[in-house]
Amino acid sequence: MPSGYAAYWGYPDALLVKGSVAKPVLLPVAVATLWSVAVSFLGAFVCEKNNSCVSIQNGGSYITLTSFVLSLLLAFKNNTSYEKYNEGRKLWATLLTAVRNSARIIWVGVNETSDSDRVEKRQAIHLLLAFFISVKNHLRGEDGLQDREGRIRVDLVELIPANKRAQIQELALRRRHSKTSLIVHVPESIKDATPSGASAPAADGTRGLHRSVSTNSHHHKKGYLSLNDNNVCLDISHFLSAWYMAQLKATRIDSGQFGTLNTLTNQKIETLTSLERVVSSKTPLAYLVHFKQLIWLYLVILPFHIIGALGNYLMPVMVFLVAFTFLGVDAIGNQIEQPFGEDPGDHPLDKWCDDLREELDELLSTTPADLAFWSRPEETTIAIPDTIHEHEDEEDDGHARPTPQLAGPGVAAA
Repeated sequence: MPSGYAAYWGYPDALLVKGSVAKPVLLPVAVATLWSVAVSFLGAFVCEKNNSCVSIQNGGSYITLTSFVLSLLLAFKNNTSYEKYNEGRKLWATLLTAVRNSARIIWVGVNETSDSDRVEKRQAIHLLLAFFISVKNHLRGEDGLQDREGRIRVDLVELIPANKRAQIQELALRRRHSKTSLIVHVPESIKDATPSGASAPAADGTRGLHRSVSTNSHHHKKGYLSLNDNNVCLDISHFLSAWYMAQLKATRIDSGQFGTLNTLTNQKIETLTSLERVVSSKTPLAYLVHFKQLIWLYLVILPFHIIGALGNYLMPVMVFLVAFTFLGVDAIGNQIEQPFGEDPGDHPLDKWCDDLREELDELLSTTPADLAFWSRPEETTIAIPDTIHEHEDEEDDGHARPTPQLAGPGVAAA
């Protein structure tokens, strides 16, 4: 079978259960089908095998109009949901671009006068990754340095300097406007909070960016955002902005680099706000209520309309197919409306965070001097013809076109 030919027949996607809406709509479809079976039983036995007592002969116009209205409502809802899904992907790509550019400028552009300067640059890049991860947690309603069970988020806390962890906790307390709120102590040493299997500090005292992913996270509440509690991503942006200003005053960066880093920080905050808008904006309640009422009224009346044409046995099958179609499309809209969770159809935020962690880890494994070194002009040169016409003349004479030769020290150029 040719490559890609099976996709035209729906295989293997048509057989997949994970990632589909078959499970979410199973119960409501079963209810609609059982109702059609009850109507079929009523027409077959109560009416003495005559469906005239349950068949609606003149209800075709209502069913037709209702089907048309339901199709329009479903199209509007799913188009709106997909716009949010697609916009979320674009915004996340914008955020990733800003983080990558910031990390490159920090690692290559900030001057180093001592070993402590390089340590600070590493910590700043760690904070960029912490910002990226905290945005993911924020969109899922999982703010703070601890999860809902009070356990330390090691993958996030290990990236934040010890004194900044305390500041984040203090800021969280202020946001709650309560002097009696209990705050779980964040240990200064990650080793005290690191579970078995998590990453440990390297031998030189620096911490790599790789870590084992926790599997105890909870699914976010749809449309929930904690804007007044532990907004860690905003706190990290403040830390980075203050560090940029300190580097400018210490003349480790110039005004142009400072302006670029500041612009990238503004871009990250703007993207974060846009992501919050995508998560918190919902379909109007009146629209949802009326749509649900209309679709169930349609499914309740449908068996009485089609039993006369299809009979007692085929009618439940048709109701099952119609219910699966309408309710399935509605479930797709509900799923993609909030694309930042952990459902199979949501954006793979965890994978994107892991990919960025690997990218930054590779960046930190280099030095600015190594990145700047290419080759000396006298070590590697390429012998090229003086003019393009030399090759044209040789081709006209039937001679083969010469291959450019690499010439270096001690190598004679032809």
